[in-house]
Amino acid sequence: MRPELRERVSGKWHGKVSVGYLNKHLGFSGYTVGGAKVSMKHGNFIDNVNHAKAADVLRIITDIKNKYEETFGFMPEAEVEIVT
Repeated sequence: MRPELRERVSGKWHGKVSVGYLNKHLGFSGYTVGGAKVSMKHGNFIDNVNHAKAADVLRIITDIKNKYEETFGFMPEAEVEIVT
């Protein structure tokens, strides 16, 4: 974790941080797969910008989870239930 981010998480936020905030700082704002795009306004939302398919959304979720695993050593859980 970047030193300035670690300081914010441990000091200012008492060990807690928004996944949307981390998504933004990991470079996912505006990340697009097919017709799905991570919101520029809130990193916790995936927008349908061009007839997104479920596979587009699931790919974004998978890419984000993999980046968390690589960066932080854990994978966040989706806040919604995905039915396939």
